Amino acid sequence: EMEIYKPDGERFLSFAELNQLRQQEQQRAEEEKQRADQLNEELQQERDRYQKLKEKLAEQGIDPDTI
Repeated sequence: EMEIYKPDGERFLSFAELNQLRQQEQQRAEEEKQRADQLNEELQQERDRYQKLKEKLAEQGIDPDTI
């Protein structure tokens, strides 16, 4: 197999190597998207929880923004 090098001495990647890198990058991007989706879901759950607690305090005549 012939290897070709760039002027800076770095070897050009083969099609198979480029394809593997692309697949790895796609996998990493998908994992990051799933992580972001999970964090957004957790954030929304915390916002909902905060709102419910705020409503309970308001029912008791307590303004949580002044505590």
